[in-house]
Amino acid sequence: MQTRLLPVVAFASMAVLMLISCERRECTNPPPQYQFAFVTPQGQPLAADSLQAKTMRLAYTSTSGAKIVVPQTQFRPVPTNTPYRYVYQLSHELIGSDAHPRQYAIELNEQPVGTLQLTAQQRNTKCDKWMHLTEVQANQKAVSIGADNVTYQITIER
Repeated sequence: MQTRLLPVVAFASMAVLMLISCERRECTNPPPQYQFAFVTPQGQPLAADSLQAKTMRLAYTSTSGAKIVVPQTQFRPVPTNTPYRYVYQLSHELIGSDAHPRQYAIELNEQPVGTLQLTAQQRNTKCDKWMHLTEVQANQKAVSIGADNVTYQITIER
């Protein structure tokens, strides 16, 4: 009788230990991804090749007044098969960790061609604590997310 109970007791003990020792893990979503496409007023892509694509960059002024160029790891061109030819992936670091708008200068060939303002808000859901863009403005005009629900199209006049 005792030998038959031993496996049952052992199994029950393991189940209790597993329930007690394993805390329920929270789910975590990855940070949101945002893409920007830069086009001419006629709707043509601003960058036609990889060399041109790399000349598009963002910059901002630090609290000490110095100009800081955003590294390509945080704002990088990605070739696409879309009419945009290139979209720029925005790193989550550029959105920030507060709700204050972030202001960037858009530069092409090291020349300012516009401004980009990003406003974000933190989500406080069970699986999502990231900052999410709530408003995008280019040259003081609101920019809506495109029909693809991924890309913000920004018109640059040169």
